[in-house]
Amino acid sequence: MANDLTDEDFSVIEDHAQALGLLCIYWATLDNALFGLLAAYLNSDPVGLAVRAPDVSTLCEQIRKLAHVSGPDGEWRECLIRILNMIQGELAETRNRYVHDDWEISAEGMTRIDRRPKLQKPQAFQQVQLISNFKTVVPVEWVRQLTGRVVEAMQAIAYMTLSLRLWRGGHGAKLPPTALELSNCTPLAELRQPSKAKRKRPPRSSRR
Repeated sequence: MANDLTDEDFSVIEDHAQALGLLCIYWATLDNALFGLLAAYLNSDPVGLAVRAPDVSTLCEQIRKLAHVSGPDGEWRECLIRILNMIQGELAETRNRYVHDDWEISAEGMTRIDRRPKLQKPQAFQQVQLISNFKTVVPVEWVRQLTGRVVEAMQAIAYMTLSLRLWRGGHGAKLPPTALELSNCTPLAELRQPSKAKRKRPPRSSRR
């Protein structure tokens, strides 16, 4: 209940709300960057394309198919494919959970609640059960870290779009260093360790 929330609770909620808002904003810029790359593969202007892909995942699939049959090959293509896989995989999946799952505040911090039903076998001798409401404590740093990776992906796609258009103009296919670095970066899941530290509470008075 809202009446039970403390000033600290409201501060934590506000931090997450702002971080999630920025994630949504930069995800839209990544969507636009991918659409620009698709237009470059089709040798068209983004405004001139009548049909727009419905989501980032579909854009990645369309660009991946075009990359295998046209455009620069070799390391350039391999780098692009790795970035597309990252966007469609880890980035999209984590973003979707952060945006579409429910959230609650607890002593541990902001907790994401995945209400999708899943089949799980709690113990070897128990039957498979259909359960939901999986809860995960998500520090605000995780949201900001995801947003940072989304921004890096957007910039890499924008640089590769420019490189592709220059290649079509007769210049050599130059692989942007930022794109190469991103394509070989450590997955976010490996950078994160479950947070065991609870939110700080006032120390108890000593007993004798």
